[in-house]
Amino acid sequence: MKRYATSIAELAAEVGKASATLLGYKHRGCPCGAEHKDNQGRYSVTAVRRWLKDHGYLAARSPNPNGGAAGPKRAGDDTARLRKAQADEREHRAAIAALEEKRLRSELVSVEAVRELNRRTMEFLADELENWVRALGPALAGKTAVEVNRVMAVKVRELLREFAARRNFSD
Repeated sequence: MKRYATSIAELAAEVGKASATLLGYKHRGCPCGAEHKDNQGRYSVTAVRRWLKDHGYLAARSPNPNGGAAGPKRAGDDTARLRKAQADEREHRAAIAALEEKRLRSELVSVEAVRELNRRTMEFLADELENWVRALGPALAGKTAVEVNRVMAVKVRELLREFAARRNFSD
């Protein structure tokens, strides 16, 4: 460790601070101004370190996870973070318990069951509509547009009634 520095930049590097930070400390009484140089034009690194230590600016700093400089660690930080993490965990566990209770009461349906229901629904509709193609063509031959619309409306209502009656697709 050097005892003297010839420039503010060199002094800042020796004490582990930025030059602008040291200049800010100068206004608070840190011996790093031009008036504090000795007769050979040097700053006293030990005097600056002593001042920084006496005023609490020389404490070791923890690295900041965001990449910038971090301030001195406060005693309550870890406790507050731990309490928040524990509260979040309790909240998540309560949500999971509520979902499990709904599942046990059969109020919650699994994704697989919904997919199976959708598959059966599509199969039913596809089968019925394919039957319409075969059956309705000859039945509608020679009818007017009004008559065709009336027959189609009746068929759609029948399909919807049958669909509603078979809503659980248990066959």
